[in-house]
Amino acid sequence: MRRLVSDCLPLGVCGGPSEPLSEDGSTPAAWFAPLDRRRSVSRAGSKSSDEDPWPNVLEQASKAVVMLKIHTVRFFESAETAISVSSGFVVDKNRGILLTNRHVVQAGPIVGKAVFLNNEEVSVKPIYRDPEHDFGFLQFDPSKIEHMEIQELRLYPEGAKLGVSYWSMT
Repeated sequence: MRRLVSDCLPLGVCGGPSEPLSEDGSTPAAWFAPLDRRRSVSRAGSKSSDEDPWPNVLEQASKAVVMLKIHTVRFFESAETAISVSSGFVVDKNRGILLTNRHVVQAGPIVGKAVFLNNEEVSVKPIYRDPEHDFGFLQFDPSKIEHMEIQELRLYPEGAKLGVSYWSMT
């Protein structure tokens, strides 16, 4: 069974394969448990147990997501540099660490920029590329973001279960 890391991170919990499914049968009910404790007040001022929690989750998570513009070298004299656009998200706002896919970090040299939700751009440098799994880390200088508060999506390794594949949808 596969779980998406992006499903687990904003919620802080990942359901295991044996967990009961939600009412519509699509996802384990435990994935939504943390949200039940944080129900927001409806516009009328009363608490609603039927209010959709996803807008609040997405609002917070989107502040941690960045667009990555990466320039990589080409190995032929006549070829231009390759330019790619990808995404990642902040996992440590104090140290400026972004999680992204392995192919974004590249095995060779890169020149990259991270673009935050408010369109501020900062330079990024590769700090780790996992040789086996599809993830890598880039680093930026958090002091260069001047006009918004950086949000982070903390990793939740305690929620990982043996025998379950996790994908990062960045």
